[in-house]
Amino acid sequence: MTFTLLRATAADVPALFRMRRAVEEHFAAAHINQWPVGSMPEQEVAGYVASGEFYALRDESGALVSAIRAMDADPLWGSIGFEPALYLHTLMTDPVHTSRGAGTAMLAAMDGVARERGENRVRLDCATYMIPFYEARGYSRTAHERPAAPPYSGFQLYLLEKHV
Repeated sequence: MTFTLLRATAADVPALFRMRRAVEEHFAAAHINQWPVGSMPEQEVAGYVASGEFYALRDESGALVSAIRAMDADPLWGSIGFEPALYLHTLMTDPVHTSRGAGTAMLAAMDGVARERGENRVRLDCATYMIPFYEARGYSRTAHERPAAPPYSGFQLYLLEKHV
């Protein structure tokens, strides 16, 4: 399957919000304690889009299948004193499109975004159950972890890094 990466626009906000809500509901149904239903309101999505953080991955038909936020600094980990990196958050794939390579394609596309920005590292944090997914795509755990902050509480976050 071929995918196209574009920076999300204001026109994408409703679809991004629907995707986020669908993922939240999927997690709730699967008893995955990560993103509670309603944890990212549409106004928050719109703010991230307006700031240029959200990227959208589309399939050949133009359908939005995956999205991610990218930033040059991470407020959750910022004071640790790392080398500069592209930080990724909120990787989400429409539950209809899971296991079709969209998440992997999104991460690969973000490697290119990091290189375009002059970064040689990509970092993200994740819950324990997602570590194998990211390790299989070239990420390694750092020595840093912390409890997730509300509304994302009740699990540990691990910081992972990949050299690109």
